Amino acid sequence: MSSSSSLQPPSSPHPPIRPPSFTSYSPQSHSPLFTTLPPELRHQIFTYALSSSEDDDPARAYSRETYWTRPGQAAPRKIHTALLRTCKLAYTEAWFMPFALAEHVFYLTASERAPGLGGLTPVEFEKFLGVIHAVHSNSQSQAEPGNGDSESERDAEREKESTESIIETGPIRLFAQLYILEPGDALQELFDIKHFAPKSVTLTLRYTDFWHWENNQRLYIAAKWVNKVRFPSSVTRFTMDFESIERRKQEVDLLVEQAVEQWRFVRKDGGILRASKGDVSVSRWSGSSMFGGKRWVRDEDPRRPGVLDYYVVSVTWKLDRSSLEVPNPDQVVHEDVPTIRILSDFVQISPPFTAWLTSLTENEMRMAGVGMDVPAEEAAEAVRAFRASSMAARARSRSIGRGLRIGSIMRRAARGGGDLI
Repeated sequence: MSSSSSLQPPSSPHPPIRPPSFTSYSPQSHSPLFTTLPPELRHQIFTYALSSSEDDDPARAYSRETYWTRPGQAAPRKIHTALLRTCKLAYTEAWFMPFALAEHVFYLTASERAPGLGGLTPVEFEKFLGVIHAVHSNSQSQAEPGNGDSESERDAEREKESTESIIETGPIRLFAQLYILEPGDALQELFDIKHFAPKSVTLTLRYTDFWHWENNQRLYIAAKWVNKVRFPSSVTRFTMDFESIERRKQEVDLLVEQAVEQWRFVRKDGGILRASKGDVSVSRWSGSSMFGGKRWVRDEDPRRPGVLDYYVVSVTWKLDRSSLEVPNPDQVVHEDVPTIRILSDFVQISPPFTAWLTSLTENEMRMAGVGMDVPAEEAAEAVRAFRASSMAARARSRSIGRGLRIGSIMRRAARGGGDLI
């Protein structure tokens, strides 16, 4: 189960989460799963069996030529729930886990940069969390009362437990364009969802999410969102993926160096997440150079037509436990962190293909008979020739049209015996 959100997320129908409503069920007195194993181990088994994975149905796979297809995001995620159908007791104990433990994916992007319908909107996500929280709180309130000396004290204790009960949410993965991320409002709105309690959050900035990537401008990330956003108090790890193409890896490394040294993230309870050089890792992957209806030949390796090679640096900010020891965290004033940027004196590596075209439209490639396996220079020349031929054909058509119109006027004038003026 995954979630997607864009500027105006579409409404997507989903079956409701159904808490157990059985009038009776077998206690499974002969099942070692329930009579021998302690609840902690049973929880681990259910967690493993009900965790999400990519749908392996080829018909459900995303097209390779999209903004969002990448390792780990090549298809919608699914959960096998057969375990919950084995018996009523298993369902009663683990009914909420497929939703609570799923990796939920949100896209803070324009609609064309996200997979589209099929995921949960933030409104649906909050609704489902509310159902889980309500059932969980109710089950706690029906438990044996504590050691209070009076009925009122026991009622107060129950209310406190109900208010404080939290169901841990599975990992959250975010993809965000900078024009939506940097103001901070969209991300804070997501983090303000009631009963939202993830331990881990991952934010990926894709190559095409940066400002003016189409024009090859220097990378930068404004820090307003870092200073404004307050993470849920449950978060202990925040990972940020800085991605660009292999040619621009030096720029990525410079951004990451600044982020590690200068950025920190604050939780709602005052806890601070910090990073160090040891919290940095590098990965690479390759994908299609066609997305958004264009093939970006400017960025292709001449030896690898139709392919872009990506360079990704991941930084993990972890909870600084000492920050929780502050007596009055609400009174702590956090100094603003700076924007991270590539300075103007940085010498960029020139693109491998610097001809007059930076990208080729899918339609022009088709009309020119150019496939994705044709090298960039050859493909660009074929499209250029097609454009020139099309322009010449249109010019001839206009010339012929003018000639026909003039001939028609002259014929009408001749028939009427009038003069041409």
